[in-house]
Amino acid sequence: MKKILFLTFLNLLFSLPVYASIKVAVMPFEVLSKNPDIKQFGIGTTDTLTNALGSIPEFVMVDRGQLSTIMKEQAFQQSGFTNAYESIKLGKILNIELLVVGSIQDENNIYRITARFTDVATGKVVKSVQVTGNSIFNLQDQLANELINSQKILTTPQQKTRIEDITKATINVAAYDYYTKGRTEYFRQTQIGFRNAINYFDQALNVDKNYTLALASKSEAQALLAYELKKNGMDFSSLLKESENNASEAIRQKDDLAESHRALSIVYSLLKKHKEGQVEAQKAIMLNPNDAEAYVSLWLNNKFNPEDPNIHKAIALNPYLAPAYNNLGLAYSIKRKYELAISNFQQAIKVNPEYISSYLNLGLLYQQQNKAEEAISYFQQAIKVNPNYAFSYYHLGNIYNEQNNLDQSIIQLNKAIVINPNFYSAMINLANIYNRQQNFKEATNMFNNILKIKPHDEQSIKELNKIYHNMAFDYYSKTNFKEAINTYNQILVLNPKDVSALTNLGVSYYAISNFEQSEHNYLKAINLNPNDANIHYNLGITYKAQGNNDLATKEFKKACELGYKSSCQ
Repeated sequence: MKKILFLTFLNLLFSLPVYASIKVAVMPFEVLSKNPDIKQFGIGTTDTLTNALGSIPEFVMVDRGQLSTIMKEQAFQQSGFTNAYESIKLGKILNIELLVVGSIQDENNIYRITARFTDVATGKVVKSVQVTGNSIFNLQDQLANELINSQKILTTPQQKTRIEDITKATINVAAYDYYTKGRTEYFRQTQIGFRNAINYFDQALNVDKNYTLALASKSEAQALLAYELKKNGMDFSSLLKESENNASEAIRQKDDLAESHRALSIVYSLLKKHKEGQVEAQKAIMLNPNDAEAYVSLWLNNKFNPEDPNIHKAIALNPYLAPAYNNLGLAYSIKRKYELAISNFQQAIKVNPEYISSYLNLGLLYQQQNKAEEAISYFQQAIKVNPNYAFSYYHLGNIYNEQNNLDQSIIQLNKAIVINPNFYSAMINLANIYNRQQNFKEATNMFNNILKIKPHDEQSIKELNKIYHNMAFDYYSKTNFKEAINTYNQILVLNPKDVSALTNLGVSYYAISNFEQSEHNYLKAINLNPNDANIHYNLGITYKAQGNNDLATKEFKKACELGYKSSCQ
């Protein structure tokens, strides 16, 4: 039985200048408008400001993924952001120093954004800002600069350009709306989330083909989806190539987007081009010095050492980044530090209950330790999280197989195949179970389906050949000679030089008195193996049954010479 283990990749620490950092959270802005066209501006402004200000090394920005997790945990509602007490309370939970809250209004195509910057420790408003204009993107740019100025931070021309490349990445409201929805899906950090994100980024690019930030974000979502597919044993090559092409094109258009370089670093890690991957991850960090995801990507391109400072820095920067905990858990598993591995997998689930990989990794870890009950529980939890994820059923089917609960194993493996009809590993395991049950018909059907997916899979051909022989022998033993003949002929389709099949086909034709076909198959078998005494003897019997005694005597004599004593009389 084959087990698919989750794969992972590694990283390196490099030196950057040290700055006095300020941890900042930009809350989703409250949209005080009935206009549905600006609904996404509330969370979009959070993304834009957070991403744009990431290029300022003095700022440690809390991304929307972290905010969403805390909001769910603490049952905060967006309407609470304008309440000073609630805002400060949330800021302290986030362990931040500066909190940005605000609202957006519109009237006659004029937008007004009101924001206040609050010192969380004292509860005092550092600065209140109101900007008005007909371009939401210009206003977001103004807000970014107001926040920088409030902290008396000097910016370089390159940093200013980077900020504008985010705040003014598009001037199309519809494209921005799709992009923001894509970011919402991206922050789920799941296969479904990445697929949905790619779809939204595509729609943004359809509206604005020059939206480089959307292209960069699409390439990153594709790279992460490819990573998810690879570690779950699924085909990812075409998606990875598309991600590489999109990241390269985004870099060609604008070289200062961290998303493009992060995506390319993931692509290189999957291609095992780890030196190139480190370079791209370092570029992403230079552009966004406190970017947790970039540090994870850097770590994934090195030696997968759980003590590497990069992975711990990533978690310190973003304590709600489930993939970081999951990969760290895998690294500890490899080192056989199982308690630390379990702790990190559980933390990944705590911060993101949708993160299926950690449920499965916990199940596999307990399965490895022969703790079947715990393993089954985690596989079942994964199914509850997402009933359409084939690998959950696959692993559940495998552990039932280990327990010799073959009926349940068949049920679960079939569910996996229904979800993914090309699930090769599930089909192999299911075919072998059918063979153990001597359910040769289902076993051969399954192997034939496997060979439609991988026509030249030598191992599957070998296994199918073995099952066909067992099935044909079973038919012969039950005197069902017609089905035995059909099955041996199927073996010869797989391997026309199968001497055993040719010999047994001769025996089966003899059993129904079709001596001509019996003779024909014995002769083909002798041509392939002229020194097999048993075949010569059987051919002699066939000649004798046809009344051809001279040829029969010749074959008996040959069988005797080759050691078949019964033919020496």
